[in-house]
Amino acid sequence: MRRKMIFVIVLFCFLIGFAPLLSAQNPTFIEYILDASSSMKAKLPDGMTKMEAAKSVLLTLIEQSQDTSDLQVALRVYGAKTGDKEKDKTVSCRDSELVIPFGSPDFALFKDHIQPLKASGYTPIASSLQMAGDDFPGDIVGKKMIVLISDGKETCDGDPVALAKALKETIQGARGARGPRGRTRGPAV
Repeated sequence: MRRKMIFVIVLFCFLIGFAPLLSAQNPTFIEYILDASSSMKAKLPDGMTKMEAAKSVLLTLIEQSQDTSDLQVALRVYGAKTGDKEKDKTVSCRDSELVIPFGSPDFALFKDHIQPLKASGYTPIASSLQMAGDDFPGDIVGKKMIVLISDGKETCDGDPVALAKALKETIQGARGARGPRGRTRGPAV
């Protein structure tokens, strides 16, 4: 119960703090990572599944940001194409896909990709963060953010905390910083 409440509180706090981030003069790039692992099938106290709640929050964010001219958004999903049995683990831990590359917020496009998703696989948070860091165009100037919408913990033996720290340095770090895979990044603000 406590874990479910934390999930809801984190999403609520993000909604409250989201608008001020979009007021910068330089463009803002946000990559959303949506958890579609099997744990998202669990129900919240109101009867809605965690997956339904996550979809609703993400679509609300996209809908509210459609008229923001200096915003570019992308969507990566993990855990949606594989199973959660031990025999599925090797494949499921690589199940992370950039389903919408960076572009202007398009509610219809996001809805078309998000609504059919079914929670099913493992939770490769660290590798999804790694891939998300590589999704940002190398030559952009502006705010760069990754927003992870998840209820769970890493189930693929990665270290998402260490990777998040490295990505913070890479994505928002100094000009010409090296990416987590050693690739040179463009300027960051």
